[in-house]
Amino acid sequence: MKNKKIIISSLYTLLLVSMLLVSYGFITTTILGNNNSKLNIFKSNPFTIVYSDSTNVIAGDASDSFTPGSTITKSFTITNPKSETLSFSIELDDVTNTFTRKSDITYTVSLGGNVIKSGVFPSSKETVIYSQSIDPSETLNYILTINYLNDTEENQIVDNGAEIGAKLSFNYSDGFDNILIYGDSVQSGTPSLSNPIDITYVGNKTNNYFDYNKISRYSYDISVTDNSLSIRSGYQIIVNFDPSDLKPNTTYTMKYHLSRTGVASSVQGRVRFAKADNKTSLTVNNNSDTSSLEMDLIGTFTTPSDIQEYTRMWFYSGADTTTCFNNMHLVEGTYTLNNFPDYEPYNKYKVPLTIGSTTTNIFLDEPLRKVEDYVDYIDMKRRKVIRNVEHIELAISNMNNTNESYPGWKGIDEASKLKVLFPNVNTALKLL
Repeated sequence: MKNKKIIISSLYTLLLVSMLLVSYGFITTTILGNNNSKLNIFKSNPFTIVYSDSTNVIAGDASDSFTPGSTITKSFTITNPKSETLSFSIELDDVTNTFTRKSDITYTVSLGGNVIKSGVFPSSKETVIYSQSIDPSETLNYILTINYLNDTEENQIVDNGAEIGAKLSFNYSDGFDNILIYGDSVQSGTPSLSNPIDITYVGNKTNNYFDYNKISRYSYDISVTDNSLSIRSGYQIIVNFDPSDLKPNTTYTMKYHLSRTGVASSVQGRVRFAKADNKTSLTVNNNSDTSSLEMDLIGTFTTPSDIQEYTRMWFYSGADTTTCFNNMHLVEGTYTLNNFPDYEPYNKYKVPLTIGSTTTNIFLDEPLRKVEDYVDYIDMKRRKVIRNVEHIELAISNMNNTNESYPGWKGIDEASKLKVLFPNVNTALKLL
């Protein structure tokens, strides 16, 4: 996107000249745009979905039971518990297809005994049902059938050992398609050097203080993603952790979902922070459940004054088992499982949007901002964030038109400093 600029008008230039003893002429602000911002939408599926085999996973292995002439059948029902008519789409997601003879594998989707869609099993994500409406309290009965052609005239041995796989997923129409969500920039009150006032934007910082990406130096059989840590073997796993987000002498509560396979141990699922000497630790959760393979765990603790020295984390697993610590959510305050806040990702900006009885939380990497006529917005139809105010670079131009950087004044979050020294310029920028 072409850079956009706002030049302060001559009236404010004269004000600045007098304030700066005629040393400088004007301040320019360069507003940079970026149309490639990420948009993450978290919304709960309103439907009740029941699978005949209790899973949305589809799998077939040509070296096992899925051979020429065989069939995979997946039956499921979907119920609308809402008081309004909704519509949804059905997708095959997380698709695997290693077959060479792709056309040998076909599928059909039946609704109430009638085939409504058929095709070749895909090699990537594919929508199989578009915009199916469902009335309040209505239940629809679906059967997905996957067929492996038995070709008696050609040799199909080339696909011996090939696999197919997918997950059924549902997207529903939420009425957001024609909505644009605009940003704003507001600074209330009169800031001063002793009383700085932050500029607020559209989007509140999420309340999760735990970042999986701050886990490092692990040489064990574990894997870490943005919302999960999985241990495939071991007992007490020690990793490095950056505690910079934690405040001293503060009470926090952490909630996470524990899933495990194999024989559960009495300590499996426990979590602690610890100092580098691995002698002093702070217990988050002291789980002793040995029977449940899936559970939500929670723990409340108060940080010591030297919490920044707690640069380790201990995760407890068990031998010959896999333990997953999912959606670890660390918030300030005391909570129980009954009143713990809904999960939010780390270091995002939440924009809640409610239509009817449905609330969708939109999580952005940055808030939506506005400076003069330049405004960030979300185009829900395109599911895209349009960034017209990515950041502001402040500079001072002297009378000889030589630009000089203003030390430390980069970024729109620093623009509040203008209100202290240059209130008229601040008004011209409409950062109110």
